[in-house]
Amino acid sequence: MNHQPYEDWLFSDGSILPEQNSELQAHLRKCDSCRQLSESWVDVQNLLHVTHQVKPQAGFSTRWLARLEKQERKNKQRQSWMMLILTGGVAVFLLLLMGVNIFTSVDQPLQLLLIGTNKFIEWLSVIKAINEVFSALVELVSIMIPPVWWVLFAGMISLLCLLWIYSLRQLMQPRRMIL
Repeated sequence: MNHQPYEDWLFSDGSILPEQNSELQAHLRKCDSCRQLSESWVDVQNLLHVTHQVKPQAGFSTRWLARLEKQERKNKQRQSWMMLILTGGVAVFLLLLMGVNIFTSVDQPLQLLLIGTNKFIEWLSVIKAINEVFSALVELVSIMIPPVWWVLFAGMISLLCLLWIYSLRQLMQPRRMIL
């Protein structure tokens, strides 16, 4: 026999239809487990109504919020230190590997100095070439796009920046629980 609808009717907070109530009463007369469940549920409801609620001590929510904030601050600080140690350790390890690799590949310190200077000059020339290409591209784009579009683009970027700042502020602002 399926007891589920009868159990649902027993535990429902709202009132049930009269035909459902008569069907439930008929079932309770025949089924011992549902009758025992009904009596237990009535006892539990009576206990809930008879017992008084214990109120927390004065300042409980304030103390709880302060302890929660302190714990969150402590967790954030611990995570920050762990990330600092982890990234610092990885950086030191990589620098050691690079140093070992460089010193094992070079026979003389003068050769290392010359290689370093050569690489530095190469990077400067690459940066200069990128700057020239970028300057030509900016000049070409500024000629092709009318000034009205530049103003609209700048306005849109400004609005997006403001939206981004507002979103970050909302995310970074600590949440307060109101009790």
